[in-house]
Amino acid sequence: MILSKLKKNKCETGKIRNGTIIVTQSCDVKCDTCGKIYRRKYYNVISGYRQYNKDLCRGCKQEIAYTLGLRTSCIQIWSRKQSGKTLEQILGVEKAKLVKEKFSKNSSGKNNPNYGGKYCKFEKCHEDAKGKTWEQRFGIDKANKIKHKLSISSSGENNPMFGKPSPKKSGNGWKGRFNGIYFRSILELKYMMFLTESQIQFNKAEIIKYRIDYIDPISGNKRTYSPDFYLPKTDQIAEVKPEKLINTTYNKAKFNAAKERFGKRFIIIIEKDIPNYSSAVIKEYIDKGLIIFDKIYLQKFKEYSNVS
Repeated sequence: MILSKLKKNKCETGKIRNGTIIVTQSCDVKCDTCGKIYRRKYYNVISGYRQYNKDLCRGCKQEIAYTLGLRTSCIQIWSRKQSGKTLEQILGVEKAKLVKEKFSKNSSGKNNPNYGGKYCKFEKCHEDAKGKTWEQRFGIDKANKIKHKLSISSSGENNPMFGKPSPKKSGNGWKGRFNGIYFRSILELKYMMFLTESQIQFNKAEIIKYRIDYIDPISGNKRTYSPDFYLPKTDQIAEVKPEKLINTTYNKAKFNAAKERFGKRFIIIIEKDIPNYSSAVIKEYIDKGLIIFDKIYLQKFKEYSNVS
């Protein structure tokens, strides 16, 4: 059923000429089978009506063609009905196995269209470059240009990790979870143990709310830094760091930026501020399931602590 008001041809005086309808105009049509509203040129609507004796959308036309066995429409309908299914669900286990074996045979070895790297030279280039420096491959001038370009494209805000906390597997510290909260060093673990035993509530501060922007003191690029913990009761932001690392160039830049933003709320926790829990105490927490080291660090703990 045509829903649009159809325009008719007019003569030069503006009067309707012979009452004929403009066949090239687009009109809204309602499918007589499914009720879908679609848009077609008027001449296509008339052509379809003459063929099916009703106004039909494309999908309903395909369904009719499918029942009549017309090849093109059969493939379209069949493909639509098999969408999301595995080959085993479509053909059955035995036939699917035969089809996969045939596909594998037809695309393996010399039967593969890209056999020998016809279309892709990556493997050959990779082998030629193996064990060579960029200077050996491209020469000093071109190698320096490539390095400089890569440095710019991955520095500061161009770095994909800009504004994000460090990945959980990064760094050299001992990693795991304490009561479900991730830690990246033994010092962080002991601080969480101390807070828990002292009944002091704490949250990880590695979220945007506490993120600190600072300038890299060497490259001058913009960087971000996330402190370790937030203590709600005292409204403090705590960074846990070994004393010997506090005055390194990068850490001084980060901590100065944190003090500018948070003032006295920002505190640095070092070894002397935390009880030195023994390996036996840590083992008790492990046995209770409160401490779960990452696999490699659990083995290291057993080796270094002599606690089985």
